[in-house]
Parts: sequence; structure tokens; C-alpha cells
Amino acid sequence: MTGILISCNKDDAEKDVDLKDNQEITEKERCLELEYPLTFTMPDESTISGNSREEIGAAIKAWHEANPGVHGKAKLVFPVEAKFKDKPITINNQRQMERLKKACEKHRKPCFTMIYPVTFTMPDGSEITGDSRKEIGTSFKAWYEVNPGIEEKPALQFPVDVKMKDGTIVTLNNQDDMQALKEDCGQGGRR
Repeated sequence: MTGILISCNKDDAEKDVDLKDNQEITEKERCLELEYPLTFTMPDESTISGNSREEIGAAIKAWHEANPGVHGKAKLVFPVEAKFKDKPITINNQRQMERLKKACEKHRKPCFTMIYPVTFTMPDGSEITGDSRKEIGTSFKAWYEVNPGIEEKPALQFPVDVKMKDGTIVTLNNQDDMQALKEDCGQGGRR
């Protein structure tokens, strides 16, 4: 790991990362890229290390298969070295990792956008239709305020049309189509 900046404490690490930098992230740039090897602590306090996502994934899967009665997730061991917008940094904890991920999301251009209006079916069977993300969000908030204690999420009604970055219109017929498109985008897609 050459050229990696190592900070001595959390304050120094956060200074190394300018979260207000509004430089645009191109598709080919990775906003946050962790450096390998990485180490994970398993639910039984054992550790798994690896030099690639595939190697670590296979080791974690093998651990779970060998320990079927043990529940819990693998936890990343901090500090980790990374590149944030191609700048080397040290990430000292999960909170800092989440802040960096959120900063990346703010600058990422969506792979596709919803074409409005769209309709959602609420948990009680009622429908909410809106002409913008903001309008629908406001309606959701009002519905949940009138229906406290209900945590089930609304369901998008299909088919829906989305506009791709290149301007083409794609019709999605079901949730599987939506999920496949999000995976193809490699960024979770945005509505």
C-alpha cells in the first residue's frame, strides 16, 4: 500500500477528507475505494482477512456454513486504508465510513430517473400518486403520521417508465425489473 496517508487520530483523519468538496464524480472514478487486505471479525470473535472482495466473501460464506448455529454479521476491523475521490485516507470507525458513503451518494449522478406521475400502494391498500419525489415524500409522511405504528413500506405500482442517463425510456414491469436495473447501474439507482 504505497502512498497511503495514515492519520494518528480521528480528528486528523476527518481533516484529510474534505466532505464539502463538490467536484463531480465521473462514472469511471470510484468515490470510496477500500485498500486490501481487509480484516473482518466474525460473531465468534475469530477474524477473516483477504486480498479481494471475492476472497473475503468466500471465506465469510465458508465460515457461516461451518458455524450454522452462530448468528450475526461479519464486522470490518478499523482502521482501514482507503481512497476517497482518489485521495488516500485512513478510516478509523464505522461512523466515519458512513459519512464518506453519504458524501459519495450526494455526488453520484443517477443511472436513471423515474418518469412521473407514479403511484404507490400503502400498507392499508390506499394509493398515493405524485408528480415528483418531493410530493410523494410529503404524502408518505402525512400517511405515516395518521397511521402510527405501521412500519411496512409502500409498494410501487408497475409498470413504470424510467429515463436512462442517455435519454432512452425503459418500461419496468415489476420489482424484479427494477432490481435488475439497479444492479446493472452498479450504484443502487435513484428514483
